[in-house]
Amino acid sequence: MVSEKNIIKLLRLILGVFFLILLSWLFYQNLVVRGELRVHRNFCLPSRLISKLYPEDRVGRIERQEENCWQRIFVEPVYFKIKVPRTFSEIELEIVYQNYQHSALQLGLMKKKHNPLDWEFQLKKVKQEPSLEWQRAQVKFQGGAEYLTDHALEFMISAPGLTAARHEIKIKEITVHLSRPPFNWQDFWQDLQDYLIEKIKKQ
Repeated sequence: MVSEKNIIKLLRLILGVFFLILLSWLFYQNLVVRGELRVHRNFCLPSRLISKLYPEDRVGRIERQEENCWQRIFVEPVYFKIKVPRTFSEIELEIVYQNYQHSALQLGLMKKKHNPLDWEFQLKKVKQEPSLEWQRAQVKFQGGAEYLTDHALEFMISAPGLTAARHEIKIKEITVHLSRPPFNWQDFWQDLQDYLIEKIKKQ
């Protein structure tokens, strides 16, 4: 007959193995061992990693027509954030959009804010023509720790003159491709050090 003491030992062993597996999985996910991460949002579904477009008073509610969902931009610029587990050296932003009236479209990546008045972006113009069809735009940014705020990257969608002209742009999908060199221990300890310093500053 198995004693109560042995049962407790067995349960502790099972819990220990479970937590070890869980920690290993979290460790693997946060390290992005292969150096590549793809984050995607289809506006038909909420995303845990990509925020909604904001501020709310510049965009419409999410609309749906059959299998297509989108959000309209009425007043520019608007923003969105994506949560990332660590820094990345190269960032590619891709959006699927409809822009049938307006000729200007720009995408930006915000630098880390050190105070509320900091508004510095890498800004890229998108080559496109007004069209009733869905279009795809891709731009690349240089990343790094200076673009990471509270484990998130903040992007901007800008269309100069949109508000005054009373035009609108529909955004259907957002995809962000992130890359960095594959995992090595030297980078890990540096990332861990930066993380702890950031936590201490917030205390």
